[in-house]
Amino acid sequence: YPYATGTKAMSLKRMVLMARASLQMLCDRKIIPAVIVTNDWFSGLVAPYAREQFYGPTFDNTTFYHLIHNGEMHYEGRIYIDPKADTYPYVHQLNPFYLINHAWKDIIINPTRAALLASNNWGTVSPSYRFDLMHNSSLGDLLFKFWHPYAFPNGIPVHLREQQVFAVCGGDHAKAKAMLQQKYFNGRVDPNIPLFVFVGRITEQKGIQLITWSVRELVHYFAGNIQIMVGGMANMSDPYSSARANEIMDLRYHMPHCFWGNPHEFFTDGALVNCGADFGLMPSLFEPGGIVQHEFFGAGTPVIAFKTGGLKDTVCEYIWDTKTGNGYTFEGYNSGDFMWAVHRAYGTFKNAEHYAQLRKNAKDSVIDGSTVAWAWLGEFYRMRGREAEFAERVSTTVIP
Repeated sequence: YPYATGTKAMSLKRMVLMARASLQMLCDRKIIPAVIVTNDWFSGLVAPYAREQFYGPTFDNTTFYHLIHNGEMHYEGRIYIDPKADTYPYVHQLNPFYLINHAWKDIIINPTRAALLASNNWGTVSPSYRFDLMHNSSLGDLLFKFWHPYAFPNGIPVHLREQQVFAVCGGDHAKAKAMLQQKYFNGRVDPNIPLFVFVGRITEQKGIQLITWSVRELVHYFAGNIQIMVGGMANMSDPYSSARANEIMDLRYHMPHCFWGNPHEFFTDGALVNCGADFGLMPSLFEPGGIVQHEFFGAGTPVIAFKTGGLKDTVCEYIWDTKTGNGYTFEGYNSGDFMWAVHRAYGTFKNAEHYAQLRKNAKDSVIDGSTVAWAWLGEFYRMRGREAEFAERVSTTVIP
């Protein structure tokens, strides 16, 4: 398990085991893939072991592709080494150049660096996040050495999600909203009160403080005619999460008809919320691609999001004049900009014609997982120089 606690040597051993066991299994089963895709730092040593001939020429004709789902500094898999300690060469047995950039001030074993040095290409989960990585990552020099890093947004299995939504409320937005209001707001059921919902982990990355710090002002401004839910658990050992959890419980205690949250329990009404919310909330500090917006879109629910990473590519401001857009966005990462986005959303909710159009736009903008799969398959064919074969395959395949 990559996140297990232990010594630095043990953390490195887990990565070595993951890489070498995977390659050895392929050898034992006589499976030599045309493409091997590694995902994030924990599988970062796979390509180096193949390239360094630990398995002879077995993988010489294999294309190695490294997928960066999250390339933030704290998600590179860094292991910081004391200058007086060794760098565990007896553990990894690789050329140290793969793992350590000696031009850096600190001595750091970095498996993401290793993956980029040994792979044929890399990709990520949205075009905007690709740009952010290439211009802001500490590994930018390595990211830029590739001619054609690929990026495509995430998606969801739309048909499956529709079945889940139908099972809980028949796919009826009004019914689902009434069920949520009855269950979470002490029976205050009113279709004219807009319902804003966040679903996810109570972490700094998800921007929960923009919600908790804005609730009182929003409730006061709208004279109590607003309802806000925060569905997700908090890690009480984390200072940020525990602080937000305390704020959530305080807001729920003082405003039970306008706010609900329970950071001590896993939230289980995700499908019902996707359909019943009037707006989904995604004030994430950063979001490489994002899945939650598509879960809302799949049920026709627009989203309010901070313009970051993959959210910039998938959530677009609704414009009344053109009736385009699937939600509302804000560009300043502060409660003022967040609340102004909520105000614009509230105004659209109060206009039946525009709100109906907004829900339709949201529904039309969901990305299906099959679309994502075909896009990535095309990239892998391109890497192998088989574009014509892929084009023929697409032309003869019925894509749902």
